Amino acid sequence: MTEFVWSWNPTMLDRDHESVTIAWEPNPEATVYEVQMMERHEESSPEWSTLSSSFKNHFLRKKNLRPSVGYQFRVRAQNAEGEWSKLTTPSDAFYVLNPDVSVMKPPTFMVHDGASITIQWEEVEGAEGYHLRWRKEENLQWTTVETVIRATHAKKNGLGPGHYYFSVMPLTSDERSWSYSSPGGPFKVASLNPNIARYFPATLLTKTKGSTPTSVSTVTALAGKILLVYFSAHWCGPCRNFTPQLANFYNNVVQATPHLKSQIEVVFCSADHSEQDFKGYYRDMPWTAIDFDEDAREQLMGMFQVSGIPRLIVFGTNGQVLQSNAVGTALTAQAAEAWIAQNKAASK
Repeated sequence: MTEFVWSWNPTMLDRDHESVTIAWEPNPEATVYEVQMMERHEESSPEWSTLSSSFKNHFLRKKNLRPSVGYQFRVRAQNAEGEWSKLTTPSDAFYVLNPDVSVMKPPTFMVHDGASITIQWEEVEGAEGYHLRWRKEENLQWTTVETVIRATHAKKNGLGPGHYYFSVMPLTSDERSWSYSSPGGPFKVASLNPNIARYFPATLLTKTKGSTPTSVSTVTALAGKILLVYFSAHWCGPCRNFTPQLANFYNNVVQATPHLKSQIEVVFCSADHSEQDFKGYYRDMPWTAIDFDEDAREQLMGMFQVSGIPRLIVFGTNGQVLQSNAVGTALTAQAAEAWIAQNKAASK
């Protein structure tokens, strides 16, 4: 076995009033780990004791620990041939929280999309704001959000596939002492259901009103969302009348309401006769669109037998049709909530 080398010693990920969670960088050749612990206190001479010699994870939560006692850890790995590596250098002494330190309940999942997770937590009386930290499951260190959060929810953008944990701590001006909560999670970004993915190309166009369209991954744009697929064209008079109504709903209801913004998206599927007409019509639209040159545009119209426009098909996150045509429906927050409720019922 190649000599086992740690890039850092076992580190502490979390702690509460009776436990600490430690982690170490995994060795790619390891099949199991041996974890040893030593208590540092004045009652007796410190000795190492083995917690486990067949541990398969690279993190461990040790419970039933005492306040004011320091606990050190060291680890070694065994490969498939049964050879043991050297023990790591002992960790620093880790301590559980003192009894007078308060902690919040862990954050809970709220919503997600293809590139973000929104979490929430209970309000702490007297809190002026909250500190938030997060980490991906395989990361051995937390990343702290620099901005103090004034709400009781937060959205973390720019996330990729994988599982994530979040921990929160209130900022107070009184004499109470606080520490970060136990982690909430694992949470993951939404994936795009295959029944939805088959309707669309790998990328879509996205833009804000008046801006130049840019390409975005379809997974990032649509995963985990209820979709309003808008079949329309500039040559169609009723379409030109309906588009401003849909834009008002999108801008002033969906985008203006955090939990709706993360759960609903509009996709424009053009029935224009030319790319120039498409670009001119899409210029004032704020949502995503299938590029005019994509085969999926005409395929989607054929698949759902779109013979009359405007048409607004509402799809649930599993690809089920929630409403065959929402043109003529009052586009309000109540309508959006009804689609969300339908989607939850259909997804059970």
